[in-house]
Amino acid sequence: MILIHYRNVSKTRECLFVLIQHNLVYWTETREGSRNSIHYSIDQNEVLARVNFGIYIKYANEWVRHRGADEITYYMLLNGKGTFNGFIEDRNISKRTNKYKELKMTFKKIVERRYLTPVRITDSKSAQDKASEAEQRELAKVTNFIPTKKQMAEVKANSRL
Repeated sequence: MILIHYRNVSKTRECLFVLIQHNLVYWTETREGSRNSIHYSIDQNEVLARVNFGIYIKYANEWVRHRGADEITYYMLLNGKGTFNGFIEDRNISKRTNKYKELKMTFKKIVERRYLTPVRITDSKSAQDKASEAEQRELAKVTNFIPTKKQMAEVKANSRL
C-alpha cells in the first residue's frame, strides 16, 4: 500500500501515468456507492524484468550486428512503446542523412529478428484489463437490481470463459 501526500498530487499523477505507460502498474475503476474508486496494482514480474535493461542496451549493437541498435533499444525501453518515426523525431534526425538510412535498416533488422514486436493499439491492453472489461459487460447484463454474492461469482466465471 502506498501513502499519497496530497501536496504532491500532480507529481503522483505523473508517476502513475509513466508506470501505467510502461505496463508496471494496472488500474481499475469501480463504483462504490455514489463515488468512483480507482485501484492500482503493481506487476512485480514487469518490475523485476527492468533490472536487465542496462544489459539489453549495452549489448544491443552486438546482438543485432548493426550500429544504432543501442539507441533504438534505449528509446523503446525509455518510452515503453513507440514508432520509428517517433524515434526519428525525438532525435531530430533528417530523413536525407545517412544516419537516418542506417537507423531505418537497423530498426528493420530488430523487427525481423523479433527483438521488437509490432503491435496494434488494442494489443496494449493487459490481460487484467481485458478480464475486467469482460466482467463489466457481464455485470451490465444483470441490471436493475443489486447482484447477490452468488450472481457476482457467476458473472466472474462467465467473464473468464
